[in-house]
Amino acid sequence: MTPKRKREERWRSEVISRLGLDFLDLNDEEVKEICELVYEMIPRKTSFKAYFERISRKREKILPLIISHLLEKRGVRDERELEFYVTYGDRAIIPHTSLIYFEAKKHGRKDIIALLRDLWLRNNIGFPIRCPHCAFPSVSPRFECIVCGKVLSEEEVKEAIDFKTLLKVYSETSEEEEIKRILEQGYIFYCGEDGLTSKPRMGKHCYLLELTSEENRILRRRVKYVKQ
Repeated sequence: MTPKRKREERWRSEVISRLGLDFLDLNDEEVKEICELVYEMIPRKTSFKAYFERISRKREKILPLIISHLLEKRGVRDERELEFYVTYGDRAIIPHTSLIYFEAKKHGRKDIIALLRDLWLRNNIGFPIRCPHCAFPSVSPRFECIVCGKVLSEEEVKEAIDFKTLLKVYSETSEEEEIKRILEQGYIFYCGEDGLTSKPRMGKHCYLLELTSEENRILRRRVKYVKQ
């Protein structure tokens, strides 16, 4: 091995050590990729000692980028990795929520799922409907949970938002013409904080919900009352 190669190996070994990644059993290519990411964030323009002291100081800022890279490239290989990624990944693990959720579920780590859900909520990620299967607010307008992958029935979606109560309140507070429009079209939209509407709202996640005979009757009673 040439002196230059030895020096490079020394730098790379120290980067991995300072970041606390020794336990990951990284291969040579993974070590190289991680070091390149670190060099982009902290250019090597100082002495060996000063450079690695700087890495140690900035470890918590560097790790999320590294963890995102590792999740993308190799996923989660064991429970120890899982804990490490959730502890130090911060917002960087959000795009990998589904992967981490299933790994945590596989290892029976309800505590990690709770931490992941808390991170999701704190960063205002997701949709206005909470999935009844994984408890993340992650049900898309196509009724599919983007975390656990479950596809909800329309009945499950309505139950999740307490649709019947919302519809009764809507029928009591909306204009007659608005209610007539919904009765004619046979469906209504749920747009999160905006509630029920006859049309989808711009910039909102809106869910098209078809009305059952019973739900139609709730609205028809209101129209009849207004006419009287």
